[in-house]
Amino acid sequence: MGVTMSKEARALIVNKALDEAGVQNWGRAGIIKRDMSCSPATASGWLSGTLPKDAHQLVKFANTYGLNVDLWVNGESKEVGGITISEQKLENVCSKLREYEVDNDIRLTPKKFSQMFTLYLSSPEKASFMLKHVGVLLSE
Repeated sequence: MGVTMSKEARALIVNKALDEAGVQNWGRAGIIKRDMSCSPATASGWLSGTLPKDAHQLVKFANTYGLNVDLWVNGESKEVGGITISEQKLENVCSKLREYEVDNDIRLTPKKFSQMFTLYLSSPEKASFMLKHVGVLLSE
């Protein structure tokens, strides 16, 4: 059986996932309303820690924003070794790496692309530093 969580704790989990997915803070409820086809009150409720009443909405929300369902519902993650990312975050990271390739007229090898992709997920600052200052090593 899951851990009983406060709405405040659940709201922190949701908002952290939205931050990581690149969803801007201002107008967040409106973005969720649009993405999830729900009412403004429902979107606001999710932001303040209420769980979706419909299991399909819960899974859709989690998949849309890269939110771990176990963490959201129970406060405990059952994932071991895996990562969960939203489609938007995936697109953002790939776009940054492709932009780097175009701007520098190089093509990252699949291995270098995946290394930089993984680095972007764990530390965007380090990845940006690497691309800016050590980029010549990436083209080898």
